[in-house]
Amino acid sequence: VPESLTRALAAHPNLVSLQYANNEVGVVQNIPALAALCREADVLLHVDAVQAAGHLAIPLDGIDFLSASAHKFGGPKGIGVLYVREPRKLRPLIYGGSQQYGLRPGTEPAALIAGLAAAFKVTCAERRQRTAKKRALAEEFWQTLHAARPEARLHTPADGLPGLLSVGLP
Repeated sequence: VPESLTRALAAHPNLVSLQYANNEVGVVQNIPALAALCREADVLLHVDAVQAAGHLAIPLDGIDFLSASAHKFGGPKGIGVLYVREPRKLRPLIYGGSQQYGLRPGTEPAALIAGLAAAFKVTCAERRQRTAKKRALAEEFWQTLHAARPEARLHTPADGLPGLLSVGLP
């Protein structure tokens, strides 16, 4: 991926958006290294952390924008979070109201925000134990499947997203 990103950065984009962890095969990107390439090229970086938030440690160094969705870590549906390193650099698409630094109009869904915060706090506190359990269950599943079907192919890397296995069967 660093080679692909380097080629893409040669076109001088204004923004790069990368997926932290893939939801189909479980590949986890080395975001700190990719963020360094973006910083070097003076390009803003957005990270889609929907699959990773609450399940993996996410260093924010070099990330300008990061999005996540509460329902992926046990929070309520219909609420997400957008981390913005420098909110003053954003311009609203729709004007009205002073919510979120004047970037959006409308009433903020306080109950959903509280639910997101509570779920994230619990998920992060239990992350290490949950990760170990998910990895053990995934390994047990893979070993059982592979013993029964030796032709099965595992696509998820060992350091992939915890609890996700991508398997191919001919």
